[in-house]
Amino acid sequence: MGAYDGAYNSPAEIATYSLGLLGAGSHTINIRCTDSAGNTGASTSASITVTGPAAADTTGPVVSNVVVYPGTIYTTSTIIVNATGSDASTGNSNISTCQLQVDGGSWNTMTAIGGTAYNTNVTVNVSYTVGTLSCGIHYLNIRCTDSASNTGATSSTPIAVNVIVGDTQPPIVTSLSVGPSVKQTTTVITVNATGSDLTTGNSNITSCELQVDSGSWNIMTAVGSAYGTNVTQTVNYSVGTLGPGGHTVSVRCTDSASLTGTANTTSITVADGTGPIVTSLAIGPSSIQATTVIRVNATGSDATTGGSNISLCQLQVDGGAWNAMAAYGGSYNTQITQNANYSVGTLSTGSHTIGVRCNDSSNNFGATNSTSITVEKGMVIITLTSTPNANEVAWINYINAHTSPSGYDWSLDNVSVAQVTGGTVDITGYKIVVLADAPASNVALYTQLNNYANSGNYVVLLGAALTNGPLQLGIATATCTSASSKTQTPRTAHYIDTGYTIGTAYTMHSANRAIYYCTTFTGATNISTEAGGATRISIGDASHRLINGETATAAFSTDGDIWMARVLDYAIANSN
Repeated sequence: MGAYDGAYNSPAEIATYSLGLLGAGSHTINIRCTDSAGNTGASTSASITVTGPAAADTTGPVVSNVVVYPGTIYTTSTIIVNATGSDASTGNSNISTCQLQVDGGSWNTMTAIGGTAYNTNVTVNVSYTVGTLSCGIHYLNIRCTDSASNTGATSSTPIAVNVIVGDTQPPIVTSLSVGPSVKQTTTVITVNATGSDLTTGNSNITSCELQVDSGSWNIMTAVGSAYGTNVTQTVNYSVGTLGPGGHTVSVRCTDSASLTGTANTTSITVADGTGPIVTSLAIGPSSIQATTVIRVNATGSDATTGGSNISLCQLQVDGGAWNAMAAYGGSYNTQITQNANYSVGTLSTGSHTIGVRCNDSSNNFGATNSTSITVEKGMVIITLTSTPNANEVAWINYINAHTSPSGYDWSLDNVSVAQVTGGTVDITGYKIVVLADAPASNVALYTQLNNYANSGNYVVLLGAALTNGPLQLGIATATCTSASSKTQTPRTAHYIDTGYTIGTAYTMHSANRAIYYCTTFTGATNISTEAGGATRISIGDASHRLINGETATAAFSTDGDIWMARVLDYAIANSN
């Protein structure tokens, strides 16, 4: 029997059962119930009497309450049809079966549901799973048959099921543009595009992505509306700057059906419109004289001005012709940063301008990096008058007859005190200043000499110049004197006495000659003393003021020549 309310679910239930037609006469009806514990109670009997012949059922049941699920049907949807078959008003026979037909095809038996069963009720709820259907309009017919073998008419109006095709096509990308029209390595590149699913499934666009060359995919920015709200979506993306040459820009979009379309790809060319810069411009050696071979090192880089390889670096002296520099640490046209060098050779004394520029593989010359250098004259000897005295001539001849063992410029100019104090000669254009004799007083001269030494250039006092020079230059507290001797004794380790033993006397010349010395020398370094004792300083260093009391220029021994050469070379090497 069927629960009246459709389900057995309470301690007290009303149950119903349709007996259908019975023959005339007396009939006994027994009813029993079973609870959820599996206990079946005693049956209850009832007697009925049927009089006269039963009315014959000649009309089939009717179909109603047809419902198709889901409400919106896609080609991927599973379609379920529910309906009700009833004979209550058409003969009161039990429903024995209900069937469903799709598009005039075969009839398929539907399943009784909702607590009803075939052949037990005059009204039965039924269901059938159709499955998926192809795109288009379909017709569903339902019919039922009762226990009297009467099949009712199919549902009076065929059910038109409009099956909407599911989105199986990804969106397309249109209106792809890359700006600006002129693209250089310093240009910020922006990409605009439109993703649309309007003709490929009508789903909303959920994302668009951009790829440069074969790099990673980057989410683009939605413009005008948010992702997931429209079937057509405008997007953009700022790529930033790109290196020179050809590049590909690709854009693809994905719709709400999780379908990603084929990328729309365009090619662009980025030009390098800026020349490389020159960095690390260095000129050596630090001390440059007329005999110095000048070498220039520089670095050209396009790393921040286009990213092209360096194809050439050139050097120019004083606005002259451009000369190709030699690449080192790598070849031209292979890297965006290139080291280069050039041997200028020697230059005349005075100021010069060195300029370096580089060219990149996009044929852009960068700005010239220029620096100024001063080629100094070697030495100048200041004589007391325009006609050098014997002391001065001896030293002039010695210097002119010798060369620096270290390769320094020993070229020597001869000027008078009057030329210096009168402004005719500017001693600042020389590497060092030499005096072989010195006036007892001359404020103008010694002021210039002290200023020169204080600027970092050496004043060298030789021989007789020690008589007055140290006192006037402030490195002695009294005039100095001389003694006849031939040896020097190193007292302090210094470049000049390198390799010689401190405290040991060394012969500077074969016979005794006048050696000047100072007993009141105030300089920081007592390099050597003459044979008379440890306080008789003949070679000393005092803040860019160097004294050497030797006079035997024509009779120097090997050691004498070595020490004399070192005096001049040390002064040159340690001058600005």
